Amino acid sequence: MSQSSASPIERNLGKDLASEQEGYAVLRNLYRAVSQGDVEIVKALVAADIEWWFHGPRAEQHLMRMLTGADRLGSIAFSPSRVCLVQDKFLAEGFLDASKSCWVHVFTIKSGKVVELREYFNTSVTVTGAGFFTRDDPLWESELTLTSMPGLIVAV
Repeated sequence: MSQSSASPIERNLGKDLASEQEGYAVLRNLYRAVSQGDVEIVKALVAADIEWWFHGPRAEQHLMRMLTGADRLGSIAFSPSRVCLVQDKFLAEGFLDASKSCWVHVFTIKSGKVVELREYFNTSVTVTGAGFFTRDDPLWESELTLTSMPGLIVAV
């Protein structure tokens, strides 16, 4: 089917699928570059004016410290156990082996670059839409957090 004969809905679905695939590729390449210490690839994948937000112990601000050069890239390897797309946000979660800390990263990716990063450490994250929310109907929830951790509800 040519682009011109596709319905507006089909064209939007194709665009969304391409954006989704691009976002997963950006994250796969970003995590690999961070772990391997590849500064040039990280620079190519992260916007110079990235918006960053953090929740957790100050000592756990690992990813942003590596992205800003405060810590050496590759000093910690993030290996997500789960990555998914919820609305326009990519969510990744995993554990840091050395500290047994669990983490959640929430990314906004535009034009092949990470433009926003929210880092959560040792925090149970529940994602909901911007509208009415009940605890029984979240869009996404952390799976790796321990029961004694603080929880946050994040609207996307």
